[in-house]
Amino acid sequence: MERPIEKLKPKLLVVDDDHMILRLTGSIFSDQYDVHMAGDVDEAKAVITKHGPMPVLSDFRYPVGGLPALLKWIREHENEHVRKIPITGMTGEDKKKLAELAQQHGIPTIGKPFDVVELIDLVAQMYRPKTQ
Repeated sequence: MERPIEKLKPKLLVVDDDHMILRLTGSIFSDQYDVHMAGDVDEAKAVITKHGPMPVLSDFRYPVGGLPALLKWIREHENEHVRKIPITGMTGEDKKKLAELAQQHGIPTIGKPFDVVELIDLVAQMYRPKTQ
């Protein structure tokens, strides 16, 4: 008897140097997404290189690099599909700084600690086609 074909889950990359955040986001999203995790820019690049483009949920600051360095690598990548990766930033900064970071980098952001429902919605938005 043949096994039923398993539906492939969409991929999601979470980048944060805080292992608690990685575990928490992994538990939130693992039922719906194939969650990949990285602790810094180099690990994130390796995941994208190995597993292909996928939406990214990333902290703004971590010891090796940070979201601005990852954004630069993604936006200047030779592969058009990598350049189009949707990205959402997370930060523990206050609301004013959160708004400044969102505007400066042109990406949606969410504060930490985050509201789980809001985070789930932000990730779901990364999978919706953009309207022109």
